[in-house]
Amino acid sequence: MILEVSDLHFSYGSNPILKGIDLQLNEAEIACVVGPNGSGKSTLVKCINSLLRPKRGRVFVDGTRISSLSTMEIARNIGYVAQSSNMLYSATVFDTVMMGRRPHASAGTRERDIEIVMDILFQLDLGSIALREFNQLSGGQQQRVLIARAIAQTPRVLLLDEPTSALDIAHQLEVMEILHELIHAQQMAVLMVVHDLNLASRFADKIIMLSDGQIHSSGTADETITSDSLRLVYGVETSIHDVNGKRFVVPLTRVGFDAR
Repeated sequence: MILEVSDLHFSYGSNPILKGIDLQLNEAEIACVVGPNGSGKSTLVKCINSLLRPKRGRVFVDGTRISSLSTMEIARNIGYVAQSSNMLYSATVFDTVMMGRRPHASAGTRERDIEIVMDILFQLDLGSIALREFNQLSGGQQQRVLIARAIAQTPRVLLLDEPTSALDIAHQLEVMEILHELIHAQQMAVLMVVHDLNLASRFADKIIMLSDGQIHSSGTADETITSDSLRLVYGVETSIHDVNGKRFVVPLTRVGFDAR
């Protein structure tokens, strides 16, 4: 396996957020972390990437404990895209994606780095705006650029926190399809936080459903996305259908809500 998380706990002060998370992720596997707001999804991703220090627990990538690695070594192994960008400086799309090559560069810009960046730009349909300023782009375009930058790191593990939230339907599908192809080509493992259960059902090999800082269920969409689990975890009544062999969720009403 590439990623292993064991007995992970995290608290903000006296408020426990993660309560003993265990998960494993293999090569060329996409795992989607789902759950209601406040269940610990983003905190989990930040703990794995060492942006937050867990109160207890261990994180391993390819058998190496992350806490033993330097910041640059972590960047060579883990790519990360946050929910939103805080970039305020001016840089072109090309230069922004090239930043992803810094953990691998010994000195200057290498020809191989340029090849990798250009290939990723065209795969994510960003080639035509490669010389545009990042800060002049739409929110959806910026999000795709940041995903491209993380992929340019050629990491073993790619962490994505709601990567499609700023994208329209067509670009959501495009990004997910490209990620699916890339992780198989590069044998990466992808852990992404998503709110859209139908998107998770379509593309995830594994779904990890969090509830109150714990894993409520983990497995395939058929095993995790059920009327019972959505009632217990989200507090909603749903109608679940199979569409082209994938689960499709239609939310009906909140539990106990009388619409009359």
